Amino acid sequence: MKFSNGSIYNTCDLRFTGTSVPDNTAIADVLLKAASSVTGFDIEGSSITVEGIASSGVSQQISLVTASCLVLVSWLLSSQH
Repeated sequence: MKFSNGSIYNTCDLRFTGTSVPDNTAIADVLLKAASSVTGFDIEGSSITVEGIASSGVSQQISLVTASCLVLVSWLLSSQH
């Protein structure tokens, strides 16, 4: 485990005992899906790597309406300064 300003980096080794081992993409997909259900802290999906290969990065999707609202709120807040 390493620490950075505002971040904790956790590294782990997975070992499979069976002969059917998932590929790196399947492992990354499971980690991304699990990361979205963690509460109490945020897991940055783009920080998940398997065998040095970065994951697809986006673990959650937002709707166009949500994105538009976020842009509007950001614009309103920035125009107050």
